[in-house]
Amino acid sequence: MSPRSRGLSVSLALCTVFAGFFPGVPDPAGAQAQAHLGCQALDNESRAAASFRVYRDGTQIAAGVCGKDQAVPEGSYELVVVLDGALGASEQRLSVTARAGASERPTVRFETGELLIEVTREGRRSTALVQLRANGRTLAQLSAGVATRLVAGTYSLELESRGEKRQIDAVSIARGERRVLGVEFGAPPK
Repeated sequence: MSPRSRGLSVSLALCTVFAGFFPGVPDPAGAQAQAHLGCQALDNESRAAASFRVYRDGTQIAAGVCGKDQAVPEGSYELVVVLDGALGASEQRLSVTARAGASERPTVRFETGELLIEVTREGRRSTALVQLRANGRTLAQLSAGVATRLVAGTYSLELESRGEKRQIDAVSIARGERRVLGVEFGAPPK
């Protein structure tokens, strides 16, 4: 065997060995083709940034961003898609089946709106911390005066300004809505 043909044999053997360690690298020995999973996310029917996680039997096996598929073995999975930049129920779970040599890329739809809380004290703009809650749990702490993107739904708010607190229940945000909620401190609540 010539030195050149010996070198080619070694190169082919190394490619075959290493292809199993690197998903997406073609395997010259003809191993089973990978399946691919991904997603497309829409927010109010416009393309949106989102990430995803892939689970099999409760164990995460892959993760990525919508629009960039991940190689996975053929089989059935749970795909968890999370909308970027929105609070609330911004996660959706789907059952998907990945087939060798194919890409499975379901479209996941979210509906969001915006909430802006404007706080005044004795007629002048003021500050407050806002606890945003849904289904009995706190989702986030916000600042009054800053618009927040929320998944469409119903929320409760607890505001605190200079030791004074206000509770507001059943604040609904509809798809595409920009809701401005004014709250006055320093005067008895109406």
